[in-house]
Amino acid sequence: MGVTKPKTQKHKIKSLANLQLKKTVYESQNNVNLEGLYTADCVDFMTTMPDKCVDLVVTSPPYDNLRDYKGYSFEFERIANGLFKVIKEGGVLVWVVGDKINGGRSLTSFRQGIYFQEIGFKFKNTRRLYSGF
Repeated sequence: MGVTKPKTQKHKIKSLANLQLKKTVYESQNNVNLEGLYTADCVDFMTTMPDKCVDLVVTSPPYDNLRDYKGYSFEFERIANGLFKVIKEGGVLVWVVGDKINGGRSLTSFRQGIYFQEIGFKFKNTRRLYSGF
């Protein structure tokens, strides 16, 4: 059975909501092809992916309820576990979060970093950005 390459959009996409959910991620035991842009619940989607198949993940997930995501439920631990499943040994996760500033710091980013270490990620670096504004 050969690998089916995901269809690509040839026109400009105005909204990710217009993309179709890709249900078949791979069709070969030895050759994985995840090239493309997918819209799906990330936890559900990662369960369909083979283990250790992703080189790089860059994300800025919701944190500290700073915005209204209209019913989206952010399940950090399930997402972190899914990421650990799919990121290759030596792969990189860039997790861009901060801490709620109004009313004090929540330290969410630190708690998340500790959880990533507890499930097996190797913490390589952290960056803290400060602004005078």
